Amino acid sequence: MNLKDIIIPSQFSKSDIIEAYIFGSTAKNIDGHDRDIALFIRSNHPSFIQMGNEYNLYNNNLEYHVLPYNDQGKSIFYAMLEMKDYKYGTGKGVAISVDIDENTDAM
Repeated sequence: MNLKDIIIPSQFSKSDIIEAYIFGSTAKNIDGHDRDIALFIRSNHPSFIQMGNEYNLYNNNLEYHVLPYNDQGKSIFYAMLEMKDYKYGTGKGVAISVDIDENTDAM
């Protein structure tokens, strides 16, 4: 899946992002209050020194869940997938991989 309307946050370059996923209601194509995007970046990225091992960035209705690309980051992401949101029926492992478009600032 390639999402042209999802712009990579300015503090990251494409080379920082190793994997990206949409998940939750977004992955199920249900209108939720936001669109959840998981970004796995280099675990030695300077932002983790400032922010800790996981943090969120918000841009309009996009919520970026920024995680290190390591076992800890994957564990956090899998736990997030298992969280059930009864209003939207999300959770239970629903995630779609996002391709990084090398020609634009979009994913």
